[in-house]
Amino acid sequence: MFCTSAAPVEPPTLTRQNSGIGEAYSIITSSTNTNSIIATAQRYDDEPEVNYDDGPTELYKHIEAKDWEKAVARLESHPVEARTWVSRKETTSNKIRWRLLPIHATCIFRAPLCLIEALIDRYQEGLQMKDDQGMLPVHLACRNGGSKGVILALLRGYPNSSKIKDKKGRTPLDLVLHSDSQNAENVAIAVREFVKLDKIVNVTPGGGLVPDAGVVAPTVNEVDYENRTVLFRHLLKKDWKAVMERTRTHPEEAATWIVTKGFNGSLRFLPLHKACVLAPPSEVIDKLMEAYPEGAKCVDQDGWLPIHCACFYGGTSIAIKTLLEAHPKGSQLRDDEGRLPLHYACLKGASQEVVDTLLETYAKGAMSKDDEGKK
Repeated sequence: MFCTSAAPVEPPTLTRQNSGIGEAYSIITSSTNTNSIIATAQRYDDEPEVNYDDGPTELYKHIEAKDWEKAVARLESHPVEARTWVSRKETTSNKIRWRLLPIHATCIFRAPLCLIEALIDRYQEGLQMKDDQGMLPVHLACRNGGSKGVILALLRGYPNSSKIKDKKGRTPLDLVLHSDSQNAENVAIAVREFVKLDKIVNVTPGGGLVPDAGVVAPTVNEVDYENRTVLFRHLLKKDWKAVMERTRTHPEEAATWIVTKGFNGSLRFLPLHKACVLAPPSEVIDKLMEAYPEGAKCVDQDGWLPIHCACFYGGTSIAIKTLLEAHPKGSQLRDDEGRLPLHYACLKGASQEVVDTLLETYAKGAMSKDDEGKK
């Protein structure tokens, strides 16, 4: 239960102190009354702060309680709380015990990606803010076993953070490698890949993009949604006969990525991903796989392999077997939220035959938990 004062307390004398975060400042009190209010969002709009013992923000309460739906709703109605610091002091002194923004708290309490993305959208500058221990949000996520999707979202929001060290000299990658997360290996691979791609393209002072010297960017066939391929248009119409014919005459379109920018971020997928979403006849999957066998190993913007799509959208056991023949380890690989294809098959009530097919290639999947600790 949160502490409240028995009687109204006069606001303490406030001073400004550099917090060591660029141009940001902390509001501190010279009062020795530990129950007094440090600051309120209504009075200090540049960097609002509240004392935990006097009552944290509603957003922070929901994050602490791991009530993610209420946290998202509160963020929508009170966006100022995304940049409101919550701090706590020692009971016998004026010393800060801890000091966090909501984005720090979500990384500690392992909030889902949707909430973290919403916080980044409301207050992206928070990604550059350090807590009282000198840790960025990405440091906390890496240390506490954050999912690949969460850590990549934090890195994309503040690319330079991949190189920033905490007070003990550890980069985000170092923290991942020393965490006890069951998904640490996959996260480490993703972070290394991000660092490598970040070297390929650097942002110039004027905002333009220039290739980094000595690094060759990979060649990838992709088109935006407005210029989508004929093959993809046939897929959307569910004209399966036309899809198979187009795949035969223009196999390169099976290897062409479709990229589109949506409200919640960019989407990127192959025709095979889309086909597994639409659950076509098994021959369609066969033809797409013949044209581009590597497609079974490619992940979309959420870390989903085609087999993840098939399991979530009711793919048949024949389709699942075809995908596993092309990529046997597909049943062992997790998406950005740490989920196996088996998690989605069970979530969506897949047939026993589909579940058995997945377990045949990865029996340990039956006991595997996702990044939220769910089997």
